[in-house]
Amino acid sequence: MLRNTTLSLIFLILVVFTVLINCDCPNNCSGNGSCNGSCNCYTGYTGSDCSIREDIVNPGDSVSDSLEDYSWHYYRITVPQNSYELKFIMHQPNQDSDCDLYVRMGEEPSRFEYDQSDFTLDLDFEVSVENPTSGIYYAGVYGFRNCNYDLDFVLDYDDSSSCINNCSGRGSCNDGECSCNAGWAGNDCSKEITNITDGQIRHDSVGNKEWNYYSFESSVFVGGPAPTIKIEVNQTSPGDSDLYVAYERIPTLYDFDLRDATLQVNYFVSGANPQAGTYYIGVYGYSGCDYNIRSATEQSCPSQCSRHGVCSGSICQCDNGYSGTACEKMDVVMQLDTAYEGYAGDNSWNMYHINPDSSNNLQITVNQEEQGDCDLYIAANREPTRVDYDYRDITFDLDFDVVVESPQSQTWYIGIYGYRACPYHITAAIEKGACPNDCSGHGACTHDGRCDCESGWAGKDCGSPFYHLSNSILREDVVAVNNWVYYRYSIPETQSSFNLLVVEEDTIGNAWVYVKRGAPPELDDYDYNDVSIKTPFHSVYFRTEGDIEETNVYIGVYGNPFGEFSHPVTFKVIAYSPNL
Repeated sequence: MLRNTTLSLIFLILVVFTVLINCDCPNNCSGNGSCNGSCNCYTGYTGSDCSIREDIVNPGDSVSDSLEDYSWHYYRITVPQNSYELKFIMHQPNQDSDCDLYVRMGEEPSRFEYDQSDFTLDLDFEVSVENPTSGIYYAGVYGFRNCNYDLDFVLDYDDSSSCINNCSGRGSCNDGECSCNAGWAGNDCSKEITNITDGQIRHDSVGNKEWNYYSFESSVFVGGPAPTIKIEVNQTSPGDSDLYVAYERIPTLYDFDLRDATLQVNYFVSGANPQAGTYYIGVYGYSGCDYNIRSATEQSCPSQCSRHGVCSGSICQCDNGYSGTACEKMDVVMQLDTAYEGYAGDNSWNMYHINPDSSNNLQITVNQEEQGDCDLYIAANREPTRVDYDYRDITFDLDFDVVVESPQSQTWYIGIYGYRACPYHITAAIEKGACPNDCSGHGACTHDGRCDCESGWAGKDCGSPFYHLSNSILREDVVAVNNWVYYRYSIPETQSSFNLLVVEEDTIGNAWVYVKRGAPPELDDYDYNDVSIKTPFHSVYFRTEGDIEETNVYIGVYGNPFGEFSHPVTFKVIAYSPNL
């Protein structure tokens, strides 16, 4: 027994030594730093591999950004003396976003070390530090799920007469905030509001993280046809401008009635039935650019009557089988293998339903006619919303499909949402033996919808590489977040043991290990696992008595979806079975 323990200890030391002598700076510092044993990050970057952005901000600043799953963006703000509250105000414009916020004084926070935090599912929230000590505070935004966000940095002073730039002489200071005179805006009243008339085209430019403001007067005559207000922006130089519109108030990154914050160069926002009064327009320079802006009031029907009717004046006359103010709802059941035409305006829905009555998979296909952005949401026995659904596709692909597995006899409601106005055709079809991801091109789909994977591939969709692992042979591989790498290992038929060691090269706790006899493991189906998050070393051990019927052991290494890094994880793996 002592001999076996000694062998195992020697084996572990050899493996660790092999890994450590090959270590270098993680990810070569991502090109954002210099390597001297460890990464020395350039200004604007942080993290052990310099992959995380870190920006310096000032009180009163507003920022907008987007994060991929499980990634960070840090902000550093200096708090002077005589401050009584530091506030971080978060707004997430997309209802399927999930940004978390962590705050810490003196050093960057993590998900486990912070002073204040908010990691709820709320889209709008505030994290505040009361009576903050003067010094440097760090705010870390963590994308628990792919998210867009706007973040304001607000600092309140003890001296209520202190306002930024003394409101530039164009407003009054109340409790540390500027109340601007008519015709001026901004947190220091330094931005002039320019009036634009109906149909006027104005050329302008906006700087990085700055605003330009405009006003537009809307007049609506009682008894007249319902108009539509439309604000267009056409960029004339490289950059990224965003458009915000609000009725009778100055828009902000988190308070607006209409918005376009996409990456489009030419874009617009529109709203039906505008009220009589003043609409304020804000052009925000996410990155500075030149542009033309135009406002207009148009007479039209909403969403082109969804192409399910005709426009009479400003009222939609719906085709048979459709209803709603924009003919957006199909009242009759969709027929299989039939293409239906539709049009979803900006921030508008079209709704369908179907009763497939089949155990074979239901495939919903959307083909967009031109540039736009249709999103697809599907739910059983209820109309879907952007936060309540069973299936969805919110990519930017013009043509896409969603597969509903074994729909049975339920009624499935299908919603087309115009994230950006889009004409489309939609088709429903029953696929015999439809398999997830068409088996990723690495397998054959059986009649019951299961993938029979080719050699070298595994997983429900045959999308994960599958290798043979030999006794005592060290190999190196890479696994992406939310993905698998599989191995098959043969245990000796004699009395022995199974010793598995997986060592991450540049990360800690980002590679999870699962083991199962007889078949590849899944997250909810395994015999042994090691999902430690505080060590780069992961191991599994068990003894065999030589009387087992199944000698094949399957090993799965899974990329931790909650880890610090969003890039692939490099690791070494070795298995060892000595004779006992």
